Amino acid sequence: MENCTVMDWRTAMNRTSAWRWLLLVSLLLPVFTPHAAAGSTVQYELRFEKPNTHLLAVTIAVKDLSGATLDLAIPAWAPGAYRIMDYAKNVQAFGASSADGKPLAWHKTDKQTWRVELGGAREATIHYKVFGNTLSDTAIQYNEQHAHISGPALWMYVVNGKQLSARLTIQVPSGWRAATGMERTGENTFTSPDYDTFADAPLEIGDFAEKTFTALGSVYHVIVHDQMSGTDFFKFAEDTRKIVETLVPLFPAASPQRTAPYSEYWFLFHIAPVSLGGLEHLNSTQINFSTDWSSTGPGQFGGGGARYGNDYTLKLFVTAHEFFHAWNVKRLRPKPLGPFDYTREVHTPRTASGVSGFHRTAHHGL
Repeated sequence: MENCTVMDWRTAMNRTSAWRWLLLVSLLLPVFTPHAAAGSTVQYELRFEKPNTHLLAVTIAVKDLSGATLDLAIPAWAPGAYRIMDYAKNVQAFGASSADGKPLAWHKTDKQTWRVELGGAREATIHYKVFGNTLSDTAIQYNEQHAHISGPALWMYVVNGKQLSARLTIQVPSGWRAATGMERTGENTFTSPDYDTFADAPLEIGDFAEKTFTALGSVYHVIVHDQMSGTDFFKFAEDTRKIVETLVPLFPAASPQRTAPYSEYWFLFHIAPVSLGGLEHLNSTQINFSTDWSSTGPGQFGGGGARYGNDYTLKLFVTAHEFFHAWNVKRLRPKPLGPFDYTREVHTPRTASGVSGFHRTAHHGL
C-alpha cells in the first residue's frame, strides 16, 4: 500500500462515507413507480391500417395515474413458447398524449420499455403501430385475407399494473368477424380481468368458417381460416367433439352445470402452406396445419409425424395435445408459469408437456 498523509486518509474516508450515505439514502427514499388506481381499467382499441402495410394500430388509455412517469412494455416472449421473440422490434410510431390532447414526452429505458413523462397528467393515451405478416402461434399476420393475433406480440402492458382489468374495442373491417376466448361484452368489445388473461387470448379476425357444438355444459367453437382448398371440416369437428368428451371427464367437474372450467372454448385453426405448430391457452388454442382436412398422406410434424398415423390422425393428435393443456400447464402448472415475467425467458421442466403427450396418446382413440 502506498503511504498517505493524515489529510489523505481523512479525505479518502470522507469520500467513502459520502458514497455510503448516497447509497443508503437511495435505498431509503420512496420508489415512485408509476401506477394506476387499483380499480382502474386499461382501455385498448385496435384499428387496422391498409392490408398491404401489415400494420395494426393500437391505442391504450390509462386513467387515475399517480407518479411522475408511466412505463409501458411489450413482452419479450409468449407463454407456452419459452423463447425470446423480441416483439419490440415490430413496434413503430409510438406516441403519448394527455387527456386534453397535449403531447407527452417519452423515451425508452430499454429495448422493450417506453417511459412517458406525465408532467402532472392523471390520464394518458398511448398509441403505436405493430407490423405483422407471419402466420405463427406466437406472431401476428395481417393481410387482405385475415388478421391473426398472438396477444404478447401486440399488447403493451402497464409496468407494475398487470393486475388491472382490460377492455378491448376492435374496429373490425367490413365483412369480417372476431373470434377469441376473451369475454365478449358487445359485438366487437371484450373484457379480461387482468393483463395475463388478456394477452393469453389469441384472436382470429376475418371471414372465417365456424362450426359449434355443446359438450358437457360448455360451448365449443371450431374456427377455420383456410388458405388452401377450403375442404369441409364437418368430420374433423365431430372428431374434435369426441376428443372433448373423452378428455374433459378426466378432471373434477367445475360446477354442477358444466364439467369444464370455462363456459366457451375456441379452437382456432389455420390451414396454410408451410405452416405448423400449436399453442395452448386458458380457453382456446391456436393450431396451424400445412395440409387440408382431406389429406390422409403420411403425417408431417417436425419430421416425426408419421409415428402418429396419417395426416388426418396427426391433426387429431395435435388438437388433443393442445386441448389437454387447458388443464395441464394452464391450470396445473409449474410456479414460473404465472403470474408471468414478460421481460425475460422463463425456464421450466419439460414434464408438463410430456404428461400432455402421454394423455393425448392414451385417450384420443376415436
